Amino acid sequence: MSEEYMSSSLSSSSLMEVNYTLALKFFMSKDLSKSFDILRKEYPQLFSRVLSGVISEPVFVKVLNLYLTEVGLVLQSKHEFKVSKAERQNILVQLNDDYILSQLVLIYHDVNQIPSEVLYNLYLIYYIGLDLPTVNTKITQLYAKLRFSPTTPDTHLKKLVELIALRVLPELQLYQDARLLIAENPLLVDKEIYLNRVAEMEKDKAKEKDQKERNKQNQVREQSQREHQQKLDKDLKYRSLKQIREQQSTTDGVSVSKPSRGTGSDLNTLKDKLLYNLNFSRKWLKDNSPMILFVLIVVIIGNRFLRAKKIDVVKNVKETLKMAFKISYL
Repeated sequence: MSEEYMSSSLSSSSLMEVNYTLALKFFMSKDLSKSFDILRKEYPQLFSRVLSGVISEPVFVKVLNLYLTEVGLVLQSKHEFKVSKAERQNILVQLNDDYILSQLVLIYHDVNQIPSEVLYNLYLIYYIGLDLPTVNTKITQLYAKLRFSPTTPDTHLKKLVELIALRVLPELQLYQDARLLIAENPLLVDKEIYLNRVAEMEKDKAKEKDQKERNKQNQVREQSQREHQQKLDKDLKYRSLKQIREQQSTTDGVSVSKPSRGTGSDLNTLKDKLLYNLNFSRKWLKDNSPMILFVLIVVIIGNRFLRAKKIDVVKNVKETLKMAFKISYL
């Protein structure tokens, strides 16, 4: 290796380590925006530089671990710091395509040689960013390749196994698979504690399902009651309108209908009244015929007198008629 290349390598490694230190400082002060801005610039050349020997493995591991940690935060929707939609999509595509894992295998040749902290952080962001069935597929494939030694406990490898046994499998409701993994894995020493946690999660999930089912039944019942009440209200409204129409029709029928035929008693009464009035009129005419003749003569003479004298004697005629009728009744 030439002195110029060594100098360049040293400067690149030193520069990346300086950038890592600055990014870590921003991260610790909770300024994720500035920290991630540094790491997103270093990340694209990270794998090629460690493969070519431009940077050392310890620097590579430190930068990659911090990058993976911050990616996990970025993918959490509740976090304040957001990346662009395109950058987020690119991160998810790389996770789906196992880009980082393939680069790690290219560097270390065996998944068991990859630093356990890197493996744990990588599969943690799988868990955060991808759907559970996809995570389960990827993590099951990895688990089948891992070798576990009870004599050399590994903290981060143990965390990875706990992630599978206490999160991924229970959330997929694969409780029996979780129990089998706990029973057989040598890193999970306190098996009773782990098994109890799985049992509690299964119990809580069953309660949650029961509650959801009850809520669903209540919603169906309430909906049925609302529909029934709406039907009753509609029927009541229809009946009310129908009654109003019937009453209106009855009223209109009474007002325009022909008089109904009377009973025999009513007809006899009406007949008697007519006969009485007719007899009375006939008797009155007979008794008062001289007076009526006199009044007619007076009217004729009065009309002639009015035409001759051109004076108004209507009042006098009225008075004369009144006197005539009074005399007839005396």
